[in-house]
Formats: sequence, C-alpha cells, structure tokens
Amino acid sequence: MFKFIVLATAMCTTLLASECESYYKKRGESLSTTNKAITCYESLTADSKLVKSEKLNKISYLKFFKATYFEDNSLENLKDAYNTAKDSIEQYSSMFDSTAARSLEEDQKEEVALSYYLYGTAVSKYVDLKGKWEAIKRMSEIKNSMTIILKMREAQTFHFGAYRTLAIFNLKVPSIAGGDLNKSKLFFERMMEESKNELGLSSYPVGHFYYAEYLFRVSKKAEACSELFLLKNLSDKDIENFFPTLIYETKKDRADAAKRIESSNC
Repeated sequence: MFKFIVLATAMCTTLLASECESYYKKRGESLSTTNKAITCYESLTADSKLVKSEKLNKISYLKFFKATYFEDNSLENLKDAYNTAKDSIEQYSSMFDSTAARSLEEDQKEEVALSYYLYGTAVSKYVDLKGKWEAIKRMSEIKNSMTIILKMREAQTFHFGAYRTLAIFNLKVPSIAGGDLNKSKLFFERMMEESKNELGLSSYPVGHFYYAEYLFRVSKKAEACSELFLLKNLSDKDIENFFPTLIYETKKDRADAAKRIESSNC
C-alpha cells in the first residue's frame, strides 16, 4: 500500500508539472493564463533544493513577465520576482557569496546563475519605474548579480544575459556613477558573438534593440537603424522557428523596434 501511495503521488506530481509547463508555454495568451501558470508552480511539491530552485525560477520569471508584458501591478510583481529569485539563491548561501556559488554542483550552478539573472533584471526594471534615487541605492545589486554569473562561469545563462545586462547597465548609468560606454560596447560585442544563432541574430533578439540604443548614443544612426530592422523584419514564422521559448517576448520586442524606427526616422 505504501509503495502504491508513493507511486501515485509521484504520478500526480509529474502530471501537475506537465500542466504547469503547458500554462508556462502559453503565458502570453492572456493574463489569466500567466496567473494559472504561477498558481500551478506554487502548488508543486519540491523534494530537493534543486527542484525548489527550478520552481522558484519559473515563478520569478512569470512575475517578471506579468509586470513587463502585461504591465500588471508592475512594481508589486517585480518586487515579488526579485524576492522569489532571492529565495532560490539563499537556499545555498547568502546573496552575492561568489565563493559559495562557484562551489556548487553543476546542475545547482545552472539554476542559481539563472536566479541571479532573474534577480538582477527584476531589480533593474523595478528601479527604472521607481526613479533615480532607487537606482542610486540599488545599482550595485544589478551589477553584482551579473558579475557573479560570470564568476560562476555560467555566462550562457538566459542567452548570455549577463553580458546583455552589463552592456545596458554601462550604457544607461552616468559615468560619474560607474557607467562606461567602452565597457558597454565590449559587452554588447561579446553578447552578439556568443549568442549568435542560425539566422546570424542573437538568440534573444531584444539584444539588437539595446545594441541599437548604444549605436544611437555614439552617433551611429545608420548602424542603429540596421539593428532595429533586423528585429522588425522577423516574421511570425521566423520567431516561432528560431526563438520558440521567447515567442511572446520577441513579438513584443519586434513591435517596440517598429516604434523606435518610426520615432528615429530610420
């Protein structure tokens, strides 16, 4: 009887996980679907730190997605997103303990690196909404989150997201506060080189949008417009075939690129 109960429980957990993944893949269909995905993952039982990290990372990203894609209670959801990622990290060590992070098993490293990425990007969006005083207080958290990913030798995390985020950080932050256009250029170039896919584009095409912002900043309008057109000219079929895990995000980024092209008279 005990073995039967254990087997039945495992089967139920597997079915529920499959249902959660189905909601996750359809997250951009509606806010309701995203909420169902969050509720589903929250109800999953985690029998190890690794499984709990996987669960928390999904919830963190879905909260971030709600805030940025649907613009639903953005500050609240971004705060939930970075706190959930923090919970994942703190299963293993205190925040920003690079020695502890580097000593993890490889599968744990992958999830913790993702947690740091999710933490840093959620904090970044949060301070964008809160304003410059919040940014001044918390910019080190953004930079440290990405730096620790590189120290862990997990640069590939979320389509080389540490390079992308550090490039944007150095582009946006004034030089007096630590921003550096030369570093921004180097991080963008590294991201583009490492994340290139079969189309010759970054595996997360939003990188082209932000690289265009760098090019506009250094007075290279023609090159900036070219980067934006790479994103704008993606067909639905291109997006579905080459960016299958980022369909909703990339379609939104494509629309944003079209708006930027128009506003910049490209």
